[in-house]
Amino acid sequence: MAATSAPALDGQSSAIVRLDTAAEEYSRQLQTAEATVDLNAGISSDSGWSLTAVARVRADTQDRLEPGRPDQHERSSYNRRWILSDTADAELREFYIDGHIGPAFLRLGKQQVVWGQADGLRVLDVVNPFSFREFIWPDPQDRRIPLWTLKAEVPVGPATLQLLWLPDPTYDEIPLGNAAFAITTPLLVPRPTRPIEVRPPLRPKGVEDGSDAGARLSAFVGGWDVTLNYLYHYYDDPVPFIAPTQAGPVLAPRYERSRLFGATFSNAFGSTTLRGEVGYSTDRWFITESPLDVDRAFASDEFAFVVGVDNTALTNTLLSVQYFESRLQTVDPFMTREPVERQATLVVQRSFRNESWKLRALWLSSLTRGDGGVQARLSWQASANISVGISLEKFYGDPDGLFGEFRDASRAGIDFQWSWSRSR
Repeated sequence: MAATSAPALDGQSSAIVRLDTAAEEYSRQLQTAEATVDLNAGISSDSGWSLTAVARVRADTQDRLEPGRPDQHERSSYNRRWILSDTADAELREFYIDGHIGPAFLRLGKQQVVWGQADGLRVLDVVNPFSFREFIWPDPQDRRIPLWTLKAEVPVGPATLQLLWLPDPTYDEIPLGNAAFAITTPLLVPRPTRPIEVRPPLRPKGVEDGSDAGARLSAFVGGWDVTLNYLYHYYDDPVPFIAPTQAGPVLAPRYERSRLFGATFSNAFGSTTLRGEVGYSTDRWFITESPLDVDRAFASDEFAFVVGVDNTALTNTLLSVQYFESRLQTVDPFMTREPVERQATLVVQRSFRNESWKLRALWLSSLTRGDGGVQARLSWQASANISVGISLEKFYGDPDGLFGEFRDASRAGIDFQWSWSRSR
């Protein structure tokens, strides 16, 4: 009898070391001086199955983005970082196996699932929670918090059906207190008339109660890339309910369920691409200042969409414009946000000198409130594995606005990145 040969294995590994330093515009003080090491390893076999692992170690000498030791109440017990000190932590970012069983593709483990492609604005990209320790400036790949997930993709005729099960009740990491990007806007945080006790958010208990599930059907129809999306999930921001007690009112936030029905579309017309996302969310909660509303929050369904146009007609240049709108189906006369919120973005990206230099600028503007932010970065690819960049990130407008509240956190920075990779 012939011996059965062992499956052949291929391995890949890589590392990225990044140094970031940024000083605030007004105080001239360092806001961050951070070193990050990302380690990536993968093993694949000739059977088609592979294993991927991504780990991150991070240290910030200034300790202003996330002061002290975070309690990580937003994370499930099996998705927490290892807090090494007040200024350092380590995290298993991703860890999954993937491969095919018949025609179905499976990915099981800690991973990111990306729905939608909007720049800086989220309509459908809500499968994974986000970290807001630096608000919205880092790349979404770095801000997205990977979740333990079972993902299956099955061909259905000319379309592909993606099914998700997420038994990982981990939510947005929102900085509070004296963090540089602490959220204080009345759009998201109630303002009691006197100091009150603040309790940790109430979380769902158990896998059955805390799991999310979703499905996405994607197809190419008449020249258009189209998806239909559905997600049954806990919204990743807790509702800041005010609760009466014998000792007086307390802030008692808790996570609430929502259903998201959505769709995406995109098509290229020469050098121009038209794309968009539409989402309808049930049972969203918003803040009201009505003296007759005891818990100071009310529920409403929300209809939101974003339409974007990308153009590459100019050599080595990308121009991208987006329009975003959110409409509430229920209106409270005392609510802190507007019934219709409108935002717009503009991205300009250009490369020079055989793409060794790259300039990217992003402008986000609230058309409803008049506040916004500008991010610009000039990078130089000094060699195949070394790059250097300088950046400016500035907010403006109403201090009670979503962007304007961070005017004092406007900053300029320098970054350095070294990368290494190996295959065998």
